[in-house]
Amino acid sequence: MNKLTIKLLGVLGFGALAVGCAGGDFEPVVENEAEPLGMAQQPLCENKGGTNAVMTALAVATGRELRRWLPERDFQWNASKGMLELSQSGSSRCPNGVCANTQAMLDMQKPEANGKVIFPGNIKLDSNLLKQLLKSGWDAQMSCNASGACAAPSHDLKYTHVESGSCDKKFFFDPLRSGSSTWLSSTDADRLKNKLKFVGYPGNKMLNFYMRDGQVSVDPTYGLNSGVTTKVGSCDAACTKFSPSSVSGACCSCNGATRKYIRSAFNASTYLCAG
Repeated sequence: MNKLTIKLLGVLGFGALAVGCAGGDFEPVVENEAEPLGMAQQPLCENKGGTNAVMTALAVATGRELRRWLPERDFQWNASKGMLELSQSGSSRCPNGVCANTQAMLDMQKPEANGKVIFPGNIKLDSNLLKQLLKSGWDAQMSCNASGACAAPSHDLKYTHVESGSCDKKFFFDPLRSGSSTWLSSTDADRLKNKLKFVGYPGNKMLNFYMRDGQVSVDPTYGLNSGVTTKVGSCDAACTKFSPSSVSGACCSCNGATRKYIRSAFNASTYLCAG
């Protein structure tokens, strides 16, 4: 997706996406690492089948709810279902064992979500491709861990704020030593990207892992993580919205069309701008 395409999307009602991609603060991603299937050579904001947006939002949800990126402990691959899922260790990191935003992103692997979740540019979610990429990302993470090339310090992530980013909204975290308020060194904080292979790093360019003033950040599509408001008039500018409280019937704008949110059939906290 080039800059002109993104700017045209803004004219259709998704200016938030266009502003970020017109020029954001990002560091080039190293290209000489092995990349998961389908991820090589992707432009910054490419979102084939909605997969990059979902995987990036999963990274944000994990950082906010589980307060770390430690996939080998907090997730597991369910071979019988062919899906990535939270482990008991991961669930225990969330209040009352409920990781609502993380689970909402994982539920997009369900067949009920296929073609129902829509992104800017009228891109429809390909749940089968999402499962395929999560599996290849998971395998890449486990292989990298086993080789010792994906070591990262024990840490906690403290979510601080969100701002306009390179593709849409960018979420920032303080990287802290586990169980303390001491910041990681910049070298150690940069190593946290090693734990994002399970969501497609470095091939998933929408992740756009970035360090600034000691903080780390990633860059998902608006609507998939809570706590962000982008409007078209009085309506939310999002085709899909995660919300822990009901937004059924609220006004929304999806690819220039004004509609209302309806609760999805695959996750009680995910709403589709389709009513």
